[in-house]
Amino acid sequence: MAPSVPTNYTSTEQFLASIEGVVSAQVWQRGSNVLGRVVVLESTELDGAELKLACREALGNKLTPDLLLLEKIKPTGLRLAA
Repeated sequence: MAPSVPTNYTSTEQFLASIEGVVSAQVWQRGSNVLGRVVVLESTELDGAELKLACREALGNKLTPDLLLLEKIKPTGLRLAA
């Protein structure tokens, strides 16, 4: 049996980062698990379950994290375009 080639999760990171309220996203594989860390603005009502569902619907099961760590931050230092 040939060794499996690691999956590149760039498309998952880009998809998550495109969601309004998401500041950044990192996705990686650890063993057989796909893990993710998503930083969102605290003013959003996003949660891990919603983000996983959105990934599954847009990208399929293979590119959807099994576990997402969600970190909420205050928007300090962000500049809004005029």
